[in-house]
Amino acid sequence: MLSTAWRGVVLLVLGLGGPLLSAEPTAKVDLSEFHLLEPIWDGTVVHGESTVLFQEQPGGPLVGRLAFPVAEILSVRTSNRERTFDPATQVQRKDNGTIELSVDTQAPFIKTTDLFPPSGAPMSYKHRVNQPEVSLLYGPGRWFHDHQIEVTYKRSSVHWKGVIPAFAGDKLPRTIARLKAGEPLTIGVSGDSISAGGDASGLNNVAPHMPAFPELVAAPLPPNEALAYEHIFSAVDCEPRAFSNARMVFPFAGRCPECIAGGRASSAH
Repeated sequence: MLSTAWRGVVLLVLGLGGPLLSAEPTAKVDLSEFHLLEPIWDGTVVHGESTVLFQEQPGGPLVGRLAFPVAEILSVRTSNRERTFDPATQVQRKDNGTIELSVDTQAPFIKTTDLFPPSGAPMSYKHRVNQPEVSLLYGPGRWFHDHQIEVTYKRSSVHWKGVIPAFAGDKLPRTIARLKAGEPLTIGVSGDSISAGGDASGLNNVAPHMPAFPELVAAPLPPNEALAYEHIFSAVDCEPRAFSNARMVFPFAGRCPECIAGGRASSAH
């Protein structure tokens, strides 16, 4: 068992470019609803999976894709907690792993025709691979959060076909030793604006006030009132060339963290 006598944790959020933002850590929130220690490869219930409802035709159904086949839908609500939908009367479960809602439910959605605006259009981010005249839909801050829903459901199949991570304490002997001794631990987090919490609901002051990635990494560790965070935010453009191996090697501002975590957004090209 790890000692709960933690003295503090310092999170260093570092990237590859210039400063992105400076903000105070998210106010303490109850993280139990996020089920951080319930891995996706185990269990029968998926809690709060986020998805976007898309509409292909005007007036047509709103379709959202889920990660697993669904046996039963338990709850559906907007990610900002402003609306809930009755799984029995307002949500249809499809055999292809999707759900459908009617436009009449007033659920948030995105038209598929809006996903790739022309270059230079409002709310756009350039550009699609080999198509400089076509941009990607982009909404900063809470925009995408307000256009997502959360679905809690029972999986119809619990067989996990992917790799199941195993405890690798022998690879981090000094880190494990510090945890067991209740000593301070410095966690270096390399990443981009997503790792820094650029669109996290907590930094945008909207429910459910989800902390940024670094705080979620530290959250399951033994609690201690003396937890302290230092945020050094920076980011890099989401261009494929920015993530070459040559760019991945960089110093943590002259500091030496005991362990390093990596987090990046996947490019929408």
